[in-house]
Amino acid sequence: MSRRKQRSAFDQVSQFDRGRIVVYRDCGISSGEIGSRVGRNQTTVMRICNRWMQEGTTDRRGRSHPHQCITSREDRQIVRMTVTDRSVTSRTIAQHIESVTHHSASARTIRRHLQQSGLSARRSLLGLPLTQNHRRLRHQWCDERRMWAIEWNEVVFTDESDVTHLSATPRWSDSSLETPWREDAE
Repeated sequence: MSRRKQRSAFDQVSQFDRGRIVVYRDCGISSGEIGSRVGRNQTTVMRICNRWMQEGTTDRRGRSHPHQCITSREDRQIVRMTVTDRSVTSRTIAQHIESVTHHSASARTIRRHLQQSGLSARRSLLGLPLTQNHRRLRHQWCDERRMWAIEWNEVVFTDESDVTHLSATPRWSDSSLETPWREDAE
């Protein structure tokens, strides 16, 4: 397996390899050849060489976004504001933090801090959200079947065999007692 394939896709180029790339480029070697010697792709080699020519350095760039600007005290204040007023939005909290501390914090940062504190902006779904039409149809269906329990008490369940109905006042002699009979074929 080649050296290039062994490297991770996100493996950083060491300072030593950056220096090698610049020296090879100063010697007039092509970017493709430099990439094969150092074990990097041509785009990486070209990016490092361009940075060397434009800025005179091969150091890696710092992060493009500023460091985290919310302190632990502000974090507690965010949680307190949210707990005391559940209807407050993350954008409102961000504006309040900016007015108090004079540095900006995005609404997304506020939501992330609230989530890390165990708070979330969404309620758990207790049931399916129904439209007005769904609710109307559901209530109509329930109203139509409201009396079913009473109606089903009057139904006699059978397995479709012939049944003789017992009289309301039973007679206690064995010969006169009406009993349901099934045909012998079943």
